[in-house]
Formats: sequence, C-alpha cells, structure tokens
Amino acid sequence: MNTFDILTKRIVAFRAARGWKRYHGPKDMALGMLIEAAEFAELVQYFTGSELKKRIKERKEALADELVDVLWWVLLNAHDLGIDLEAAFEKKIKKNEVKYPPLSDPKAPRTAENGGVGKGFEIDRIFKKK
Repeated sequence: MNTFDILTKRIVAFRAARGWKRYHGPKDMALGMLIEAAEFAELVQYFTGSELKKRIKERKEALADELVDVLWWVLLNAHDLGIDLEAAFEKKIKKNEVKYPPLSDPKAPRTAENGGVGKGFEIDRIFKKK
C-alpha cells in the first residue's frame, strides 16, 4: 500500500465519521480544493525577495497547513472519482517529459522556443494563428 492509499483511507474514515460525504459532490470538492489553494497563495501574496523569504520562515506552519488542506482535497477527489493518483502521476510525468524536454543549458533563460515558459499554453496557439 502506497502513501497516497494510507492517507486516503484516513481521510475517508474521517469524513465518514462526521457524515460529510453527502456534502462532497465533485463540484463542491473542486471548489474546496480551489479555496484551500487560494488560502495558501494568500499567505505569500504581496511579498517578494527578502520579505517573501522572511514571510515563509515566519508562516511555515500555516503554509504547511494550507498545503495539507489542498492535498486532502486532491486525495479525496481522486478517491471519489476512482483515479489512481500514482498511476496518473506516472502517465502525466511522461507526457511532460515529451512536452518539456530538458535544456542543453539548464541555467539559460527559458523561452517558448527552448521548451520553457509558454510552451504548450493555449494563449500561444491563439496568437500564432493571427
């Protein structure tokens, strides 16, 4: 049994003990995941550079809590939708390895042309058509 399975069993048992499944349709769970991700982002919003580093150090536990909340929803969504996250991860990473090949010089600035920023984004396809 992998770590995802162990964590998912705990989450599902937690939910069952509280009778919350009736509130957990796919839409509601997707919204829950987005809300928790937004709460994570909110903790670092408006900070940059040394201020951001300081903020992360000061709010490490709060950041961890929000990441766990996001993971909670990811695991619960995968469980309820019948998605094997470990298998899905392996499949997706292989797609990404093709879509984003390594750079010959990893320190070079990334551009759409060399497999970096912007490659594969819908906005790039829209602007290339014009």
